[in-house]
Amino acid sequence: MNAQAPAAPRWDLDLLYPGGVTGPAWRDELAALNVDLTALIAQGQALGPVDGGPAWGAFLSAAAALDERRRQLTAFAWLAASVAAQDPACVAAIGEVEAAASRAELAWTAPEAALAAADEAAWAALISTPAGAAEADGLRWRRLSARARPPAAQQQVVVALSDAALHAWGRRYSRAAAKVVVELGGAQLSHGQAFNRLSDPDPAVRRAAQAGITAGWRAVAEDCAEALDQIIGSRAALAALAGRAPLDEALDHNRLSRATLDALLSACAAGRPALWRALQLRARLLGVSSVDWADLSAPVDQVDMDVPWDEAERTVRRCFSAQGEGMGGFAARAFEGGWIEAEDRGGKRHGAFCISLPRERESRVFMTYSGRMTNLVTLAHELGHAYHNDVLMGEPAASRSLPYTLAETASTFAEAVVRGEALDRAAGRPEELGLIDQELQSAIVMLLNIPMRFALEQALFEMKAEGPLSPERLCAKAEALQREAYGPVLGEAHPMFWAEKLHFYLTRAPFYNFPYAFGYFFSALVFARAREEGPAFAPRYAALLADTGRCTVEEVAARHLGVDLTDPAAWAPVLADIERLVERYAALVEARG
Repeated sequence: MNAQAPAAPRWDLDLLYPGGVTGPAWRDELAALNVDLTALIAQGQALGPVDGGPAWGAFLSAAAALDERRRQLTAFAWLAASVAAQDPACVAAIGEVEAAASRAELAWTAPEAALAAADEAAWAALISTPAGAAEADGLRWRRLSARARPPAAQQQVVVALSDAALHAWGRRYSRAAAKVVVELGGAQLSHGQAFNRLSDPDPAVRRAAQAGITAGWRAVAEDCAEALDQIIGSRAALAALAGRAPLDEALDHNRLSRATLDALLSACAAGRPALWRALQLRARLLGVSSVDWADLSAPVDQVDMDVPWDEAERTVRRCFSAQGEGMGGFAARAFEGGWIEAEDRGGKRHGAFCISLPRERESRVFMTYSGRMTNLVTLAHELGHAYHNDVLMGEPAASRSLPYTLAETASTFAEAVVRGEALDRAAGRPEELGLIDQELQSAIVMLLNIPMRFALEQALFEMKAEGPLSPERLCAKAEALQREAYGPVLGEAHPMFWAEKLHFYLTRAPFYNFPYAFGYFFSALVFARAREEGPAFAPRYAALLADTGRCTVEEVAARHLGVDLTDPAAWAPVLADIERLVERYAALVEARG
C-alpha cells in the first residue's frame, strides 16, 4: 500500500457511551433495563389467555420498548469488545447483556404459551388492537415457534438454565479465542491480521500465516473443544425435550422450509465439478499440483495487492450510487458519519460484522482493512448489511427482525455490485484473470466451504452421541469433510477449522452456515434482475428488503422475483453463471500457457 494514502478509519465509541462499558452512561442504562425486565417478567406471568384487552396491549408495548433498549446496549457491548478483545471489562459486559437477553426470553415464556394455545378468534382480536397490530409480524413468528416448544413450565426452566448451560459456553469460547496470538516473522499478530496474510502473493508468507493460525488455535484447542462439547450437548438435549431435531430450530429462525434447504444444498452439490475445475486451474496458475488451505485466497494476479483505503471508499460510493440515490446517499452517510472501524492494528477480534444501533437509527461496521481486493469486498458486504438495516429503520420494530437467510441478501448483493463493476471494467485487460479468480473464490466459499460447515455441524451431534468432542476427533472430522467438499485437488487441509470458526459457537444462532449460501444464491437472482432492469429496480429492491422482516424466504422470492425456491430449477441460473465464469477463467489460463 502507498504509505501516503489515507489510513483506514477507526471508531470513536465515546460518542455513543462516554467511558465505554465501565462508564456511568452505559452502566446506568443497563441497571435501569434490568429493573424494567424484572417488572416485565412479572407482567408476562400475570397475563391470561390471549385477547384484545388492555393487559396484553400494555405487555406488548412494554416488551417492544425494552427490546429496543436491550439491543442498543448489546450492540455497544459487542462494539467495545471487538476493538479490545482481551479487555476483561468488555468480556464481562458481553456476559451481562447475554444475561439480560435470557431474562427478556423468560418474560415471554408464559405469553408465548398463550399465543400457541390461542384459537383464531382470540388471535384476530389481539392483532386488531393498536399494540397487537404494531407487533403482528413478530407475534406471528413467536406463535409459530411456541407451538414447537415444550409446555410452558418446562420452557421456563429451559430459559432459566440456558445462560449457564448454553450461552455461558459461548462466552467461554470468546475468552479462549481472545487469547489466540499468531506468531509470524518475529511479530505477534491478532487472528484478523494473520488471516489477511493468507492473501499475500508470497507462498512462504501464506504458509507461515496458516501455520501460525493453526498453532494459535491449537494452544486453546482443549478449551474450544470443551465449549463446543457443552454447546452441542445442550442443544441436543433442548431439541429432544421439544421432540424435534436440532436443525428444526435453525429452519424456524431462518424462516425457510426443509424443501428449500434441500434444493439449495442440491444446487451446491451440482456446482462442485465446475468449482473443482476452477481449483485445478488455480493450482496451475500457482505452479503447484494441489491447492493447500493456505492457497485458497492466494492472489493469482497483482489485482489483489493494492487497494488503498481511499480507493476502496471511492469504489463503494460509486458502486452503491449506481444502484440508485437511496444506496448512494446511504454510503455517503456511513463514510462521513464515522460508522466504520477498519484500522489494521493489534488487539482487535477477528472477522467482520455489521451491527445496528436502534437509538441512533444507524449501524456500525467492523473489519480489519489491509489493502487487499478481498478487504474491499468485505467492506462492501458489511455496508450492504448496513443499508439493509437502514431500509428497515422505516419499518415497525416487530418487522425489523430478520431471519439469517434474508439477512445475507443485501450484503452479498453489495458484494456482487462491487465485483460486477470490477469485472466489467477489466474485460480484455491484464487484471481480468485476477478478478475472475476473486469471483470464483467467493463461489468456492459459498458452494464448497459453507456446505462443508453445515455437514460438520450436523456431524457434531452424531459425534456427541458417541462420546465427548475431543480436539483429536474434531480435527479428524473437519479434515475429512474438507476433502469431501474440495475434492482431489485439495492438498494440506485445515484441521483446526472447527475451533477457528466462530459460527459453531453462536449459541443463539444454531446452524449459522447455510444462510450464507442462501444469501449468495438469492442475491445472485436479485442482482441479475437489477442488471436487467437498471436503476428502475432500485425502489423494488428497497421494497424487497423491507419485506425481509415480515415474510418467509419463499414468500419474498415469490412476491418480488416470481420464483419457487423449493424447485431446484430456481437455482439453475446461478449455476449456469458460475459455469460460464469457469469457462472464461479457463480460456484466460490457457492463454497464459
